Amino acid sequence: MFPNLGGVRPYRPGAFWFAVLLAVIVWLGGCGAWSDEQRTQREDGLVEVLVLRVIDGDTMLIQMPDRTEERLRLIGVNTPEVSDPPEPYGAEAVAYAVGHLEGRTVFLETDVETRDRHGRLLGYLWTKNPDEWPPEENTIRAHLFNARLLLDGYAQLMTVPPNVKYVEFFRVFQQEAREEGRGLWSLPVDEEAYYIGNANTMRFHRPDCPAVASIAPYNRVHLETREAAFEAAYEPCRTCSP
Repeated sequence: MFPNLGGVRPYRPGAFWFAVLLAVIVWLGGCGAWSDEQRTQREDGLVEVLVLRVIDGDTMLIQMPDRTEERLRLIGVNTPEVSDPPEPYGAEAVAYAVGHLEGRTVFLETDVETRDRHGRLLGYLWTKNPDEWPPEENTIRAHLFNARLLLDGYAQLMTVPPNVKYVEFFRVFQQEAREEGRGLWSLPVDEEAYYIGNANTMRFHRPDCPAVASIAPYNRVHLETREAAFEAAYEPCRTCSP
């Protein structure tokens, strides 16, 4: 079986007692790097899907187990656009995704919200079904494709609550790639004299970005440099691409 991605969970005999048993196991097992909220069992397991076509670095067409097709948007990452005009490193991100995913069977994991406002499926793609659950950092690094995009510098972190299951790992992975100058982090940047952060959304903007006008004064944060913005855990605005 696979999850009811429309939001209604199908009834399964014995599911309640199965969930209770797994909850006890999780409680006894200790938390490690995960919070209590994150150490939830895979109620429906990972879904084995086929990647039919890569659309861009973070979006692809997949085939579900019932052979229906879904457009999937990866959670937690944002790759450069390949629309006209294409953004720097967009083509490289597409090629990376094609090489790792297209035509392959992989494993889909969802989060709190399963669809975005455009109706696209939201999820994480595992290139190998983890042997342990919840997965340890080394497993995430090696087999979670969302994480690989960040680690290899093909994407930037994009956090959209409540889908934040792996966000703490993702922040570490992006910082690592940025400090090492991997991928898009090796590109020259047109630096501004300063940047404006939004303490509510945790996005930062160029001073002339249209979004700045809508930031409440008490949420505005003056950031001296782009580096300072990333160090303070701000994420770049998708409109002005600071």
